[in-house]
Amino acid sequence: MKDCDKKTIKIMNNIIINYLAGKLTRDAAVKKLIFTVDIENVVLRNDVDPIIYDCYYTIKYLTHGGGFDSTDFEMMYFRDCFNGTRKYDVDEKLKLTKEYLDALK
Repeated sequence: MKDCDKKTIKIMNNIIINYLAGKLTRDAAVKKLIFTVDIENVVLRNDVDPIIYDCYYTIKYLTHGGGFDSTDFEMMYFRDCFNGTRKYDVDEKLKLTKEYLDALK
């Protein structure tokens, strides 16, 4: 993994931890992401690690609006991946998120 990817994961994990702890609002988390993660040279690279791309947009869409905001459940999923308690799998994330949202109905 490239150094810039490691740095990006560290930044995003810090944002997630502080957001889940209530130290950052949704707006503040999105602003911190936008101002600290280099989207062009990291997130939009052809060889970007899928977890970086997915997590970036999950945080970015905390304030998407229209009932399509990212959920705290998704944030917890990425926290668990970054902390090594879960292995990132986009299919698993989508399945678990759907189950979570279905349970809220």
